[in-house]
Amino acid sequence: MHNISIIIVNWNTGNSLKKCLESINGLSMNFYNLLDVIIVDNASTDNSLELIEHFLKPNTNESHQYKVKLIKNNRNEGFAKACNLGAKYSKSDFILFLNPDMILYENTLDKCFVYINRTSIKNLGALGIKLLDEQGITLRTCSRLPKKRYFLAKSLGLSKIIKRWNAFMLEWNHEDSRVVDEVIGAFFLVSRKQFEEMMGFDERFFVYYEEVDYCKRLKDNGYYVYYYADATAFHEGGASSSKVKDYRLFYELRSRYQYEQKHYGDRSAYITRLLISLEYISRYLYLVISHRRDEILPLQKGFKMFKEWYSNLV
Repeated sequence: MHNISIIIVNWNTGNSLKKCLESINGLSMNFYNLLDVIIVDNASTDNSLELIEHFLKPNTNESHQYKVKLIKNNRNEGFAKACNLGAKYSKSDFILFLNPDMILYENTLDKCFVYINRTSIKNLGALGIKLLDEQGITLRTCSRLPKKRYFLAKSLGLSKIIKRWNAFMLEWNHEDSRVVDEVIGAFFLVSRKQFEEMMGFDERFFVYYEEVDYCKRLKDNGYYVYYYADATAFHEGGASSSKVKDYRLFYELRSRYQYEQKHYGDRSAYITRLLISLEYISRYLYLVISHRRDEILPLQKGFKMFKEWYSNLV
């Protein structure tokens, strides 16, 4: 029977984190053994740690004996670095990187390991599952690996109109299982062997694109990423980033640029920079036309932060 550790990176998501841990406490564990839940807190300033204090006490679950561990960072180290830190403290065969705004159902992980146990896991690099919103609607969570035409379509606003021009696989209903380029990092199940071979997440990505980069490296090394629709979980979405829309936009733009520079070089990154400038214009016009003027200021701040970061870079 395989062992698993769950790693959760928290930054000011107190209520969501509490619900997430409660759902983990209700898991049935027929096909795997949960060794521990490792929470890496990125210097939260809310009441997160107070809300989860009782989970840190031993024997919180009488039927399943696993430990809940807390690692406290003195500052926000970013998602990728915090994930790698949590992984260093785990000893399991498999690692599940789980967002604090996720709620697992009783059989979520059982179904994952039913698949893992019946298939050859030699080349399995990462496993994602079907995620549902509050209305029970299946979210579109799988993506194609980034290409210039997707960035161009996004910059012109065409990705909202023509689904196949969007990096997200919006044209597919996500109701069947298949091999994909990339699964969302909110539920990211990997084997320790491959994670160590890939040397973990690239810590240059503070947040966003760390799982995209990881999936590309898996593919480049002969592993595959699998979306397993038989297993489901609830995803609230944006529990941390929705509070800081300007910073969320900045980090997304920066990570996009860094991804292109890492994998395709400076020239490709420069083209991406030009497309980002074009994207600002299309986004601004869209917000004006759709009468969403309250979102213009975060848009301006996010792009301004990226411009300043890029100016210091060059």
